[in-house]
Amino acid sequence: MIKFLPISLFAIVTFASDAEARTITYTSDELGEITAVSSNGEYASVYDYENNKAYLWTRATGNFTEISAPRGTSDQPSGQRISGTWAMGVADDGTVVGCVQCADGRQYPSIYKDGTWTRLPIHGGAINYNTAVSITADCKVIGGYQFINDPSSSIKGRFYPCRWTLNPDGSYEMHAYTDIKLPDHQGFYVTSMSPDGSVLAGTVYAGVASTLPAFITADGELTIPAKIEEKSEPWMFAGKYYCGVDENGNQIWSKDPEDPRIVYFTETYIDGVKDDGESSFSGGFQSVDARGNFYGMRTVATNVSDGTGTLRSCATVYNRNTGEWSDNFSYQAFTNGVGKYVFGLGDVLLIDGTPSSFTSAFDFTFPRMADAMYKASADGRIIGGNVCEYNPATGEPQYFPFIIELENSLLDLSGVERIEAGTSVQISVVSGTIEVAGASDVAVYDVNGRLVSTSASTSVQPGLYVVRADGKASKVLVQ
Repeated sequence: MIKFLPISLFAIVTFASDAEARTITYTSDELGEITAVSSNGEYASVYDYENNKAYLWTRATGNFTEISAPRGTSDQPSGQRISGTWAMGVADDGTVVGCVQCADGRQYPSIYKDGTWTRLPIHGGAINYNTAVSITADCKVIGGYQFINDPSSSIKGRFYPCRWTLNPDGSYEMHAYTDIKLPDHQGFYVTSMSPDGSVLAGTVYAGVASTLPAFITADGELTIPAKIEEKSEPWMFAGKYYCGVDENGNQIWSKDPEDPRIVYFTETYIDGVKDDGESSFSGGFQSVDARGNFYGMRTVATNVSDGTGTLRSCATVYNRNTGEWSDNFSYQAFTNGVGKYVFGLGDVLLIDGTPSSFTSAFDFTFPRMADAMYKASADGRIIGGNVCEYNPATGEPQYFPFIIELENSLLDLSGVERIEAGTSVQISVVSGTIEVAGASDVAVYDVNGRLVSTSASTSVQPGLYVVRADGKASKVLVQ
């Protein structure tokens, strides 16, 4: 049942049964879904899509507080009357990004800071559906998408990825990647951004009804890890070729393959399989971590021959650094990951590739049915997701925010003397390996100053090391 009292009044805090090592959980009787957890774990953004409301969870209080922009009044024009607010991403200081929606359906990418929503710059050809989806920890980069007018598209517009970068005067400069080549479909729907803001990830629409994982770098390099081919082909039925219609509107068919009247149509082949609406691909990236791992789902084609093949969907992790896929056909999708932990839909948790669950690994029980754990702080101590129950009146699922606060981080950061605040570099120790993310130049030295490695991932013996990442040094203790 939907309630209309302030959500902070209904925050529910529970504890695991073990009094020595408690897992604290936060939830609410108000509807909403966790859309992001800040890198430092101090905040989480929440969006209630049913009521078009935005919320901010604060770890210091444990409360979910509504931060929606004030709604307009009936005497205002629909293009100026605010009807809802999306909260999609959150920075380390509690700054939130998303969009503010007007009653005419138009959405404006916006940023929430110091209690106020402010519109971000928008492309001159943007139409209705535009929003920011993610923000870096230091607020320097914002990622999102805009639906922009495009005469070359059959629907006269496409979703295009866009980035906003912070100027010295506190304003944001917008860049929309409208010059990238996309399939003639709905475009590129951005769902997430890498922690350093260098990569936008999400879903590209292709063919008749296919969706594919995709990402784009800050310099505009688009990667769709699937082979897309467009071929011009005739339409055949019962051994005859379609040749259009006559002056009476009757269809013309010909047995002659050389008939000049034959009408050719553009067909799309994905990884060798013709997308005819019945054989279609389904995929996309849900999130990306600092180590270049993209989490999501995809369709894999096998036994490909003459445009047909066997299509199987799976949960997947794609590593941008190696170009390798880790597919798991036992699950529908992977939503996120921290170190050796990978999250899936429902109560799914993989630890070093071994199936487990959140409830068994962290010794607690979900208050409602687990939907998914989507987002996490950089060290994995704060994990956010959703739980659901079925509305007794409609029988439809409705979702509630859910946050886990672990006693210990999933990544070992205890031996790391942290790099100064405000940088996007992350250093951690995972199973005897020093991991550096968000840095272009890395050097690992031992205690005597000898160079050990220049790799972003270095397996070392126990001891003290110095890591230089983009010119800044940190001490790392590996136990």
